[in-house]
Amino acid sequence: MASLDNNDNNTQKNNSVGEEIIAYIADLKNINRAEISMQSSITKDLALDSLDIADLIAESEKKFKIELLDDEVSQIDTIKEIVDIVEKKIKVSEL
Repeated sequence: MASLDNNDNNTQKNNSVGEEIIAYIADLKNINRAEISMQSSITKDLALDSLDIADLIAESEKKFKIELLDDEVSQIDTIKEIVDIVEKKIKVSEL
């Protein structure tokens, strides 16, 4: 089962949120990371279904120690949109 690497509490400083999310999706769907871009549609290009998306959200919350609300993630389509939401939540939690 794919998971976002949580071995190092400072991983966020070492890897970008986008790299972490792309790596998770690549492992989840057995896709080469090079085939995934920030503009990739999670449903059209990467074929994530609702369960995959729920797993991605849950893993992101766990990895980055944030809470994503349903209304925040209900309209996401691209990797960039997920990354933007996660980065915004990380910044808010650091305040």
